[in-house]
Amino acid sequence: MKYNTQSYTIFLSAGFIILRLFHERVDTFITADRISELTPSDHLGPETGETTSITFNDVDDYNNYSRIDTIPNSAIFKTAVFVSYVQVSGNTITQTSSKTFNKEITVYVTSDYLLDYTMEPPKKDTLTFRTVFSYWYFR
Repeated sequence: MKYNTQSYTIFLSAGFIILRLFHERVDTFITADRISELTPSDHLGPETGETTSITFNDVDDYNNYSRIDTIPNSAIFKTAVFVSYVQVSGNTITQTSSKTFNKEITVYVTSDYLLDYTMEPPKKDTLTFRTVFSYWYFR
């Protein structure tokens, strides 16, 4: 099966890499060229039957996803993921409740052992990763 590589993203967070579509309706030769076909912003997240990250088929299934990872003889890491539609204009990215062909994926990683030593005393720190994933379709 041939895939349009512009419609996929590689999702990396806390040690796992997953290949996912921009949207479940955007796969080989099927395009969501009408905004109406995209998931409403208040329904971003897994659909019926998608109970684990293994069964997720697009990036917005990760909205409100959380995971706890442990490293043997080391720390416990907590990961939280949020997905939202965004408007992109030049260098400005603005979250919106309107459907767009741009989704921002934000991943937060925390741990009791992840500390900011620039503070006195050291404080818990959070790693934050953000990326905007856009769907482009060329005819």
